[in-house]
Amino acid sequence: MSFLTTLVSAFKGGGDVRVPVAGGFVAPWSTLFDASPASPGFDYTAAIREAYLANPMDGAAPAAIASALTRLARGALLSPESTQYLMGVMSRTHSGPKRLKAGLPSGWDFMHKTGTGQDYKGETAGYNDIGIATAPDGTRYAIVVMLGDTSASIPARMALMQAVSGAVAEFHGK
Repeated sequence: MSFLTTLVSAFKGGGDVRVPVAGGFVAPWSTLFDASPASPGFDYTAAIREAYLANPMDGAAPAAIASALTRLARGALLSPESTQYLMGVMSRTHSGPKRLKAGLPSGWDFMHKTGTGQDYKGETAGYNDIGIATAPDGTRYAIVVMLGDTSASIPARMALMQAVSGAVAEFHGK
């Protein structure tokens, strides 16, 4: 049984019960949803998705992520050992080769982490790529592209990301 199926079946009775959500977040049902889960035609998946989009428990502001990436690249975020480990993990990321990385010219290095939210009825709750681009001369750029709730095609999402990283490379040295 999936997490969602378990969650939905556990709350068909409605009321102000506590809802366990992955990651340890617990809140009363009534604070997550305006509608009663016992209402006829209540769309549990849509309600859970809307609650997540309104206040993602795993979300961070793009500017905060860019700041953290900058501090990581400078060695000012974590211990030297943890910095080396995390940058190594990001360097070995194979997902998203047609996202930000594809917009950078030959000779540039890119370490990154992708993220993709759940798809529901043609909408994706997040399509992201964040990373550190290093120009051939060693100059580094933190690049963060986070698409929120989107129905754009995957090729369009990737083209947007490539345009952003391409603009960074074009700007380099000017």
